[in-house]
Amino acid sequence: TDGRPLFRLQNPSGAVLDIAVMGDDALAIGDRGGAVSVWNLSQRKIMQSHRLPIEGIRLLAFSANDSTLATADRDGYVRLWDLHALP
Repeated sequence: TDGRPLFRLQNPSGAVLDIAVMGDDALAIGDRGGAVSVWNLSQRKIMQSHRLPIEGIRLLAFSANDSTLATADRDGYVRLWDLHALP
């Protein structure tokens, strides 16, 4: 490799505060406004986009079966979300 990134993804809602890998071919991006975008890496496009009722996502993590999303935010809470029931 020549030290360059394989590719770049642009978060449509602005600054990226955290990322999390989901399965073998997906990546979630969280931002300061509570938006989470889930990208298909091989297609390089957004598969899902959610606006969570929180401000300032600090950390994202997925469960082993990719059905639950954990968020930590600047108000000091850790929340667990069912990915199949997100707004």
